[in-house]
Amino acid sequence: MQPRESHSIPSNLRIQAAIRMVHRHKNNETVSQISQDTNISRSQLYLLEERYLEDPTMKDKQRSDRPQKFDAYIEKNHEKLQEGPIPNCD
Repeated sequence: MQPRESHSIPSNLRIQAAIRMVHRHKNNETVSQISQDTNISRSQLYLLEERYLEDPTMKDKQRSDRPQKFDAYIEKNHEKLQEGPIPNCD
């Protein structure tokens, strides 16, 4: 068994894999079969199944621990800031 490269799984493939995981018992599929077909690790498939059961849309959750790209001041003055340097506020 070769180690898989770390990569982002496209959302359509994530949803398809999760649906297959949810219905695997009805379709007599094993997690190993789904893993080989989709090239997604078994542990990731279990996580996708759990995530699908929580939210079938499987939208990415907002990460609260990430800093905002813009603070309120920069967001409000974004266009002005692109025109040139910020004047000195002495």
